[in-house]
Amino acid sequence: MAEVASTVEIKPLSSKDDWHMFWRLQKAIYRDDPQWIPPLRQTYKDKWSPKNPWFEHGKAQAWLALDQGQAVGAISAQFDPRTPTNEGGLVGHFGQFECINDPTVAECLLEVAA
Repeated sequence: MAEVASTVEIKPLSSKDDWHMFWRLQKAIYRDDPQWIPPLRQTYKDKWSPKNPWFEHGKAQAWLALDQGQAVGAISAQFDPRTPTNEGGLVGHFGQFECINDPTVAECLLEVAA
């Protein structure tokens, strides 16, 4: 686990417990939003499963931002060498960005994804 800011640590999601923290984070962030509907866990499991054919050529990593052991944000970064670009170079993407309303946490997450 790498410390990025004074109280924010960034941890790669690598275990079932990490993913459970991610799902609980979403619920905590959006609990007061009547329009939010939690995504099906199976959707994430299928997307991140090593059996997903995308992983035969693509690479991805997801991270949690922790503040004193409490999940306060999450992000993922993906890279697929088969993604076409106009310049002929390589391109990466980020997603699954969830964050409490804190610019420091957001900055740490975007920095690790970059």
